Amino acid sequence: MTAYASADAREPAPLAPQQRGLWFLQQLRPDTSEYNLQVALRLHGSLDVANLRTAIGHVVRRHEPLRTRIVPDPAGVPHQHVAGRDEDGALPRIEPEFAEFADLDDGAGGTGTGSVEQTIQGVLREELDRPFDLVTDLPMRVRLIRFAPDEHLLVLTFNHLAVDGVSLSIVSAELTRTYAALIDGRTPDEADLPPLATSYSDFARRRAQHTTDQAGLDFWRAELDGVAELPLPADRPGHGVGAGMITLRREIDPGTVRGLSGLARESGTSLFSAALSCYALLLHRCTGRTDFLIGTPVAGRTDAVTQSLVGCFLNTVCVRVMIEPDGTVAELVQTTGAALSRTLQHQNVPFGEVVRAVGAQRGNARNPLYTAFCSVLDEAAPAFQMAGIRTEPVVADYAIARFDLNATFALGLHRPTIQLEFSDALFEHDTAERLADRLARVFDWVAADNTLRVSDVPLVGRAERDIVLSLLNGRRTRV
Repeated sequence: MTAYASADAREPAPLAPQQRGLWFLQQLRPDTSEYNLQVALRLHGSLDVANLRTAIGHVVRRHEPLRTRIVPDPAGVPHQHVAGRDEDGALPRIEPEFAEFADLDDGAGGTGTGSVEQTIQGVLREELDRPFDLVTDLPMRVRLIRFAPDEHLLVLTFNHLAVDGVSLSIVSAELTRTYAALIDGRTPDEADLPPLATSYSDFARRRAQHTTDQAGLDFWRAELDGVAELPLPADRPGHGVGAGMITLRREIDPGTVRGLSGLARESGTSLFSAALSCYALLLHRCTGRTDFLIGTPVAGRTDAVTQSLVGCFLNTVCVRVMIEPDGTVAELVQTTGAALSRTLQHQNVPFGEVVRAVGAQRGNARNPLYTAFCSVLDEAAPAFQMAGIRTEPVVADYAIARFDLNATFALGLHRPTIQLEFSDALFEHDTAERLADRLARVFDWVAADNTLRVSDVPLVGRAERDIVLSLLNGRRTRV
């Protein structure tokens, strides 16, 4: 475990490497809400609003990033300014913006089920679309809408500079425990939350003192040498970051997941490597490219003391996929697993430093090293529960694309799915549907027969194949 020296939180702290990249991108597009993250819940039951406010305040007091502004110094260098206590000894609070359903002017009218759903989506979209001013705003907002005495909508919106996916789970768990303690008549300090051995600003200061990982940069220069950008099988050229997003999900049969897990074990690698191989196979078959990069996130919490901290620790790494079309899918899983393992050995090198080291250009509408991204959903993350209340997660039907193409794998035993996100600046909906179907089909075939050659894995179903053949033969086929 790394030792962290505690510093005065009132002193500005440098940005952590993970924050610097996000800050740079947000300066290119200062009005963007692209990096807003959201947790939203319908609350069914008797909600104690006062205790909810207290619980939120306690979590904000515990975690510096939730009360931190990013302010450039006179030279333009950004620093973290953690809001401390005022003259009365009080820390800043994030008060929920409270509204009654009847007072919301969303044009829906009435209070039927349809108008409630419309209102929920309107609130979620409004919050996702509201950018944070990093200099003046705290990086967390709370909206609470009351539809009825025992029906509420709770929306937590964050700027990515303050949180990552793990942080959202931490906030959810701590709000759950603190609210439960208050309902039981205990104080927030009696909520049995894990002690914090350090702070995010101390983490950032320590990282700023690190010398450059020259060996890591040398690895990345060699690993990424000579690889060209992957052209996506899109309907339009260009880059689609910051546009709208088409989100599609496909359920995967549990038998397919078992088959992929068995293939991963035989190949000495992980289920994620097998899923990544399926994704790479689809991209190869749709583009003809045999050597390309896929971006993927890593948690970045390699020190034990960071496990309970809210903050942006997430890093991005690039996996170099090299495909032999005449090789078997089993061989592809082995080589992809080896590439992922090699990559993870150097995951601590900040992505921004890698970009600079290899001389990639950062534009305002593209990711500099990859066009395709993928991740795995942590299904072990704690659910957001509240004492005496049934919670129902809700997700906006609208989002802004942070990648041209992104795949998320949720391959646990409960309803395994793959989710694909397409920038609508590049992809038509029909094309996105076709690619999602093909990826699901690749998963099935790879799991069923790992002796298949990469070039022989069927991508199209019977109906789509008949259409193609009819066009080739000049005939009309009814499907």
